[in-house]
Amino acid sequence: MEHINKICKEQEYPIEVENSPTLGNHAVAARDIPRGEGLLRAIPYAAEVFDNYKKRMCHVCLLYHGRGSFQLRCQDCDQVYFCSAACRDIAMGSSSSSSTEPVDSDQDTQDSNTLTPNTTGYHAKVCRTLRKLATWNSDRHTKSIIKLLLHVLLNHWKERQGVPTTYRAHRMLEKEMEKSKGQPIHQEGDGIESLTQALAGAQLQEEASTESLATHGEKDPQDKIQEPIENDFFDVMRLQSHFEDWDEEDNKDWDRQAQIVLALLELSGLTEIAVAQGSQELRTLTAQDVKRMISALESNAFGMFDRSKSKPICFGRAIYPIASFFNHSCDENSTAVQADGSEEKVTSEDVLCVLGAEEEVKQSKIAKKKGATKTKKKKARSLDSDNAPSTPLSSSSPAPTPPSSSPPPPGTVGEAEFGDEASPISIEGEESVLEPSSEPDPYDTRVGEFRMMTFFAIKDISKGQDITISYIDTEMPLQARRLALLTDYHFHCCCERCVREETVAAPGSNKKASKEKDNTKKGGGGGGGGKKGRK
Repeated sequence: MEHINKICKEQEYPIEVENSPTLGNHAVAARDIPRGEGLLRAIPYAAEVFDNYKKRMCHVCLLYHGRGSFQLRCQDCDQVYFCSAACRDIAMGSSSSSSTEPVDSDQDTQDSNTLTPNTTGYHAKVCRTLRKLATWNSDRHTKSIIKLLLHVLLNHWKERQGVPTTYRAHRMLEKEMEKSKGQPIHQEGDGIESLTQALAGAQLQEEASTESLATHGEKDPQDKIQEPIENDFFDVMRLQSHFEDWDEEDNKDWDRQAQIVLALLELSGLTEIAVAQGSQELRTLTAQDVKRMISALESNAFGMFDRSKSKPICFGRAIYPIASFFNHSCDENSTAVQADGSEEKVTSEDVLCVLGAEEEVKQSKIAKKKGATKTKKKKARSLDSDNAPSTPLSSSSPAPTPPSSSPPPPGTVGEAEFGDEASPISIEGEESVLEPSSEPDPYDTRVGEFRMMTFFAIKDISKGQDITISYIDTEMPLQARRLALLTDYHFHCCCERCVREETVAAPGSNKKASKEKDNTKKGGGGGGGGKKGRK
């Protein structure tokens, strides 16, 4: 994990990734970390949207339109939409048309194997494949995970071609446009003559800025958690896969589908990968490679949620390799906040404030539960007394009031539309209500922030201690938590909380837990090296 640890050290993130036989690759504290400190920021290596939400998410900056749909799109495949001309140009090239009129879907498309990113934009390489995949009669889960694989391999091709990531291209273009026009990147205007020239100029400026920083000293301490970690293809390849645990039916199904996937990848010229990090030597993907990568993406993807409604809506999923090294614990010591472009950046103070509010709500629920229990016992005693002729039940006694129902805890998938997608704990506040306004639509100028995810410590963490998050709703009882983790994440949880609760459980519960433990493969102490599933 030298590559990731080098990045964390350069960015002064207080984490290291270690490897052990029981926990696999897992993140630990590189020093003592106080409660509330930011741990790191990460952006997805790849992300894909479910088909029925494709018009609502910008394919480049991952901005989600909660009120309607975006208009700019690829006319050929009709599978990718953009929030602005700038995002469209990054994906399709600066000469792409902004017209939303349909075109003949049968028109010839340039061979994806001969595309050059500086003239056509990288989307053209996968355009035909996405169009073909859209007509494939399969369930949403399978199609979305194959699209995510396609995006991962496309990004690997871009790395080998020296094409900037969409995040870096967006940042460089924004700097160049602000310098030349004084306009934000998401405003329509005359634009620039050549996207490639703008990126080249911004690249030189960024390199000079970096050199100046190295010469004149370190950046301000307040900026230590500003730049996100960008992973590469081999960080994705290091993720834990569970395809060897698939049952016979799943294996047969994916043996068949792997051949279809290879044919789709051949259409895009994406069937080759580098044999090692930094190597120019390539090898051809096999069906076994496809199955392993599909399983790794399934087990490590985070859900992307629209939480502006009463029920969270999972509209897609993203892969954050560095975030997948945070193991699970039912008594986690960190939390993650996923930027959706709708709010200001969350600070440590915000996290501590929300944590305090959540603790108050939790204690209030406990108090209500105890109060309801006492009320029930009091009523039961009254009913028992009613059977005795000497003590009649008073008709004026008030009936017990049931405790009010509480919404699911933040971060719980609960009533989300795509319920088998889990999410890191969210610290968003109350449900936002959209009121009519005369102000300009904020989606005209808002930047999607690429679903940047920021991790914060919610407890004091000692040097060398595992940094953990929760993959599930930890307010569930022991057996429900373990069943959820075993079903979706392929491990039997042995975190300190689960072991403690198992020890004090009733004898019947111990036998059941012991039987479950013997019949499953453990994922290590608290989770096992990014062994996530459908987050």
